[in-house]
Amino acid sequence: MTGLRKEFPRISVKTLCGLFGMTPQAYYKKKKTLVSRRQIQDTMLSFVQYYRSKDPGIGGLKLYNELCSVYGSGLIGGRDAFLNLLRSRHLMLPPKKPRHTTDSN
Repeated sequence: MTGLRKEFPRISVKTLCGLFGMTPQAYYKKKKTLVSRRQIQDTMLSFVQYYRSKDPGIGGLKLYNELCSVYGSGLIGGRDAFLNLLRSRHLMLPPKKPRHTTDSN
């Protein structure tokens, strides 16, 4: 829908929305939500890059707890959503290898 809006700037939003069976109100609400969600994700990723530059070995859960204590959980959102964002951007650390010791028995 946004692509069509850019391609046909002289056609009204109401007409374009009517083609897809949605209301202009729904278009603007979705547009506002998508922009703010992307901005929040970009902000979180910049925080992650900053903290990882200081401590490259910090894991996702400790990173989430650190960001919540500094910036509050309202900005960061839920733990699982935060970890899914890190996974989708390939920012999770690889799991530690298990260490085996000698068993004398």
